[in-house]
Amino acid sequence: MTIYGNAKVPVCLLPEAFAAACEGEKLHFDPAARCDIAVSGDFITAVAPPDQLEGARIDLEGRMVFPAFVDVHTHIDKTCAWNRAPSFSCNFEEAGQRFQSDKAVWNEEDLYRRGHFSLKSAWAHGTAAMRTHLDGSEQVSDLVFSVYNRLKAEWAGRITLQAVALTGIDFFTAPEGRGRAEKLVDMGADFLGVMPQMNPHLDRDLDRLMALASDLGVGLDLHVDENNDPSSECLRRIAQAVLRNEFPHPVFCGHCSSLALQEPARQSETLNLVKSAGIKIVSLPMCNLFLQDRKVQESSIHGPTTGTPLWRGITLFHEMLDLGIPVACASDNVRDSYFAYGDYDMFEVYVQSIRIGQLEPYLERTPQLVTATPAAYMGLRDYGTIEPRKKAELVVFPARSFNELLSRPYAPRQLISGESFRQPEIPDFSELD
Repeated sequence: MTIYGNAKVPVCLLPEAFAAACEGEKLHFDPAARCDIAVSGDFITAVAPPDQLEGARIDLEGRMVFPAFVDVHTHIDKTCAWNRAPSFSCNFEEAGQRFQSDKAVWNEEDLYRRGHFSLKSAWAHGTAAMRTHLDGSEQVSDLVFSVYNRLKAEWAGRITLQAVALTGIDFFTAPEGRGRAEKLVDMGADFLGVMPQMNPHLDRDLDRLMALASDLGVGLDLHVDENNDPSSECLRRIAQAVLRNEFPHPVFCGHCSSLALQEPARQSETLNLVKSAGIKIVSLPMCNLFLQDRKVQESSIHGPTTGTPLWRGITLFHEMLDLGIPVACASDNVRDSYFAYGDYDMFEVYVQSIRIGQLEPYLERTPQLVTATPAAYMGLRDYGTIEPRKKAELVVFPARSFNELLSRPYAPRQLISGESFRQPEIPDFSELD
C-alpha cells in the first residue's frame, strides 16, 4: 500500500463524511482540504486527514490533486484536420461545409492516425474516459465505427470510450430509420445522436426518435440550439417530448446556446421543463465562444468583419446550477473546421469554463464539471471522485490553492496510476504528418 500524503483535494470530490467536516468560511475562496490518500494496487482504499494513515508515504507537499478527467462530448473522427480543412470565416455554416468536403479523404489510416493522436493527447493530460460523437451517415459510418472499435480495444484499461451515432434527425425518422439505427447500435453506438432544428414537424420527429430509441434500449445525446437565434427552442421541445413520451433512458443535450438569448420568463419555464424531464446538460464553452456571434461578411481569411462579438455563446450555467440541473463541460471539437484549437486537455476546458462562464460564485462545485458529473453521465462508478473503491488515477498540480491552480494553468502536472507516477508524454504534432 502507498500513502500519497498531504494532498490538497477539492472538497466536493472527497468522501461525504470528510467533506462535511470541512465546512467553513474560507472554503468559498479555497474550497479544498488537505488529506492522505491510501492506494492499494489500482484502487483508493482510504482517505483521511493528514498523518492518520500508515504505510509507505509519498509527500505531495500540499499540492492540488484531482481525479482523472472525464471528457463526455468529443468528435475524434473530425479531429486534427484543421490544416487541410480550415474554416476561413470561422462560422458554423462554413465549418459544416469544410467538414463535409474533408470526409472525401477519410480512410482507415487517416481516421486511425488522428484518433490515436487524440487519445494519446487526452491520456497525457490526465483523461481516463471519453464519449465521442461519430458520423453515422451511410457514407462513412462503416469506416468510422470500424476504426473506433479498433481504438476502443487498443486503449482499454487506459481510456474508457463510448460512442454516439450522430446524424440528422430525418436519418432516423425516415421509413428505413429503424434498420439504420439497429445497424449503428450493432456497430458499437451507445447512444443515438441528432441535431434537431426548429420546424413544423419537430414534435412528431422527436416522438418517433424516442420511440425508436426506447425500443432499442438506448439513450439520446443531442446537439441542441447551437446558434444565436432566440426563437430556436429545441431544448424546450425535447424536454416536453421526454415528459410526453415518458422516455425511460438518459437524454443529454449539448450546447443549448440560444437559451441565453431568450426572455427571462421563457428561460425559467424552459429550465423547469428541463429539470422535470431529467435532462442532462453538456456545455462546450470553448467551441461556443469560437463559433457563436461571428460577424463575417465573406469567406476569406482576410475578409472584413462587421464588428466584435457581443456574447459568449454559452448556455445558462448559473441558472442551471442554481436549479440543480446536472451540467458537465467537455472539449467538443479539437483542431477541426468547427474549432481551430484545443488539445484534449480537460484542465484547459475546466479553467476556460470558469473564466468564460464567470463561475467564481460556484467555485466549490466547479471541479465536478469535468470529473464527477461526466463520470455519472457515462455510468462510470470507478471514476469522478477521490474516495475508497475509486480508481487511483489522479492528476497532481504544482499549486497549493485554487487561485494558484487557476492562475497558472500551463504549469506541468504529474499523473498517478495506482501506486506509481506515470510520466505525461504529449505526442508531437509530427505524428499527424
